[in-house]
Amino acid sequence: MMLREALSHIRSMVIEEKAIKYPDRAEADRFFNYPFPAIEEALCNAIYHRSYEIREPVEVRIMPDCITIGSFPGPDRSIREKDMREFRFLSRRYRNRRVGEFLKETEVTPQVTPQVTPQVKQILNVLQSEMTRTEIMKRLGLKDRMHFSKAYLLPAMDAGVVKMTLPDKPKSRLQKYRLTQNGLTFKKLAKETTQDKI
Repeated sequence: MMLREALSHIRSMVIEEKAIKYPDRAEADRFFNYPFPAIEEALCNAIYHRSYEIREPVEVRIMPDCITIGSFPGPDRSIREKDMREFRFLSRRYRNRRVGEFLKETEVTPQVTPQVTPQVKQILNVLQSEMTRTEIMKRLGLKDRMHFSKAYLLPAMDAGVVKMTLPDKPKSRLQKYRLTQNGLTFKKLAKETTQDKI
């Protein structure tokens, strides 16, 4: 599928990570030039909401300082120009519902990405600032440490949405966990998506 190929290209060739290390603490801050979950969401939406009556494809342009995604013929007519100027894109009309269903079935849309399981989403919802394993488990109402590690914590770390505060000392009693930049972005997108559906 071309969508998967485009996302794979962007992830491997465009997304860059920068780590800033500090002399007074073990953990480094990591930043990305673009939040991949946001690009994934935007590109899926471009495919979902484009007009298939027009032969123009979705255009992705990678510039030195930005990425643009163009989908024809643009926003649905129910979205007014005034709303766009105010960055309010609330529409109750959806093009191509069957395309959206297909994207979900093929596990392409960010909401159903296999890496971001329901358990990982639960961690995203409860993790605030820096928290210990015990604090996270308490928030989730869990008692089995092994189950928590296998079903929640490790998948969240593998998905790149949660990281250790002391990565060089994984078994330290001072170990805590916090959201990565991707985790913060995904949490924000999920919240905005939920609000739009209300």
